[in-house]
Amino acid sequence: MLEAELFALLERTSDAAFCVTEQGEIQSWNKAAEKLFGYSRSQALNKTCYQLLEGVGPLGTRVCHQHCSVAECAGNHSEIPNFDMSVKTSSSERLWINMKTHALETAC
Repeated sequence: MLEAELFALLERTSDAAFCVTEQGEIQSWNKAAEKLFGYSRSQALNKTCYQLLEGVGPLGTRVCHQHCSVAECAGNHSEIPNFDMSVKTSSSERLWINMKTHALETAC
């Protein structure tokens, strides 16, 4: 699937969805993500997901950081389980979400 096709598909979903590079930089941000998190597409694009959302787990452990377990699993082609975390919204309030991740393998 081409990147443009993926972004178009995600734009049409009612779930908050975004795509990141291997370095965690946000490359797409759909309208549902804008509504849920409060950040506009222009505020989110090219920022890292860990800088923007500042995810924290149920025990207060920082989930989002440069070398997070999601990125590690994706890099190792391992299964990525969904999980709950609290994220920071644009109004600096915390919001509990369930994160589901899909790793897209691209040809070099």
